[in-house]
Amino acid sequence: MRRVLTWLNRGLLLPLLALILLLLGLLFTQPGLRLSIYVAEKALPALQVAEVEGAWLSGASFRQLTYQDPQFQLSAQELSLRLQKRCLVQFRVCIPEIKVAGLQLNQRHDVPPAAPNDSTELVSEPASAAGLGIAFPVPVRIDRLILDQIEIALAEQHFAWQHFSIGVNAWGNRLQLSQGRWHGLKLILPEASASEPVNAYMPPVLPEIRLPFSIYLDDFQLTELQFSQGDEPAFPAKRPL
Repeated sequence: MRRVLTWLNRGLLLPLLALILLLLGLLFTQPGLRLSIYVAEKALPALQVAEVEGAWLSGASFRQLTYQDPQFQLSAQELSLRLQKRCLVQFRVCIPEIKVAGLQLNQRHDVPPAAPNDSTELVSEPASAAGLGIAFPVPVRIDRLILDQIEIALAEQHFAWQHFSIGVNAWGNRLQLSQGRWHGLKLILPEASASEPVNAYMPPVLPEIRLPFSIYLDDFQLTELQFSQGDEPAFPAKRPL
């Protein structure tokens, strides 16, 4: 009997205890956070994080993040988030706040976009037509998702805004968005060709989009929208009455 207990202690309890201590170190300590970022940078060589502070469950902050691939360049001044410990026991993910500040996304103009794969499209069309959806494995709740000072420069469009915040609640095959606030949005389109006649304008044809889950939006506000084409504003600013 003693041999069985000794074998259980060495073969099961000690590895389990070591695994628990390792998880606690990764989630509650700053060295654990640095180790996870180090592993992420090794797995994704295009990702670089200059400064890391805090811990996953007590509040993590990342500064000067960069990610580069052949088509896009992404950089962010700061990313901060914090997980709630009590939700992990209930097999849920609860994040009081995720904040991204100073993000810039640029599309490289010297690299052509990748050609679509015909075989992939043929396989995906029957799945979407059949109405197959996806479900979140665990409930996810984000009280506030904040995106401040964002700039996105694509090949033919340029987006920028000062503040965006929204609440996210996902469970099953449903996504609930609430209390959305979008302030200081600027949309810049390329200049129109002077050689084309006015009646030659063709409205854009938007593709059909089928989402694999249901989205519900509640209480959304957009303030101070500026839309321009080239250097000339498409919607002239209105003077206050």
